[in-house]
Amino acid sequence: MLVDSRAIETQITETAWQYHETAPFVAEWMNTLIAKLEDGTLTVYEICQLSEFYVDGTWEDPNSATNRTYKTLERMGENIALAPAF
Repeated sequence: MLVDSRAIETQITETAWQYHETAPFVAEWMNTLIAKLEDGTLTVYEICQLSEFYVDGTWEDPNSATNRTYKTLERMGENIALAPAF
């Protein structure tokens, strides 16, 4: 499968910038996604979730974006017990 890693990196960076003040947990997850992109462990599921933050020219509201991040990490079996509450 061919993947445009530059386009994915751009989307991750834009998402982190969009939410760095209003949803810092989302921005932190974007840092994780950059690291995973660089080491080749970013999953298709994570890319699909990333694409849901910005749809049809509109950013998802910060609360929904944070909720999406929590649910994504939970579905992936990540420990979210120490994640900040929103």
